[in-house]
Amino acid sequence: MTTYNDTKLKNVQVVSLLQESPKALLNYRWANRLKVIGPALALSGLALSYVGVKGSEAMATVGGIKTVSNRNPADVQVVYRERSLAKTLGGIGLFVGGICLIELANELTNKSIVLYNDSTDSAIRTVDIGLTANGGIGLQLHL
Repeated sequence: MTTYNDTKLKNVQVVSLLQESPKALLNYRWANRLKVIGPALALSGLALSYVGVKGSEAMATVGGIKTVSNRNPADVQVVYRERSLAKTLGGIGLFVGGICLIELANELTNKSIVLYNDSTDSAIRTVDIGLTANGGIGLQLHL
């Protein structure tokens, strides 16, 4: 949620405010793109990992074990699960990449707001720290 003077702004209003600072606007637009791509990538990574861990049923023929009493044992059909390590690791990688994109989007949004605030005239020019008239420690901001 973006606020300006304690009012919630829509995306169009934020973009119109950021028109004054091209770098801030560029960062904000990239952040909005990544806010969509990041969760989609993370969810697809979870789905791919699930498919890899779930695996698929497979069947193999295993030769019987010869014993003294049974010299020609019959072959046995064995059902097992075939799991894909590549799909599982790929899914984990996509999930982690999606989370990183979400965090990058948050950082770009923050950077765009910092750039906008630095470009406006309301920035603090100087800060004076010292003793006040009644003997306390004080801080004075000059806009």
